[in-house]
Amino acid sequence: DPVEVVLESGEPTVIENEDGTVTIELDGPEDPEDPDDDFGANLAASLPESVLTNIAQDLLSDIDDDLRAREDWERSYKDGIKLLGLKYEDRTEPWNGACGVTHPMMLEAAVRFQSETMMETFPAHGPVLTKVLGKTELTDF
Repeated sequence: DPVEVVLESGEPTVIENEDGTVTIELDGPEDPEDPDDDFGANLAASLPESVLTNIAQDLLSDIDDDLRAREDWERSYKDGIKLLGLKYEDRTEPWNGACGVTHPMMLEAAVRFQSETMMETFPAHGPVLTKVLGKTELTDF
């Protein structure tokens, strides 16, 4: 099915490629840095001050509504962080911006790993498990 392209100004340039495909170039600004091209212009510069004020008030109102809507969620989140024992501190060592989050579960895991490793490496009955197979004779030396 043919596709209809409607442009407000100018005609498209249709280029047939060797592989049978078609490239359509639409009239547009040739140079994006052209100062006479108003496509990327700052719209705020052309709007009256009263319109800009209304837009700013609407935006600030929406931001306040958003903050109020998530107050309960933020409170629950902060309480959960405190209950978990998670703490955050700004760090400069070993470098500026280094992770400053500490969690008691990480400390507990490290201590548990160390204690289990020590028990496996140096058990109470000695580091080597031996079992004598066969008959044993006790002799005095």
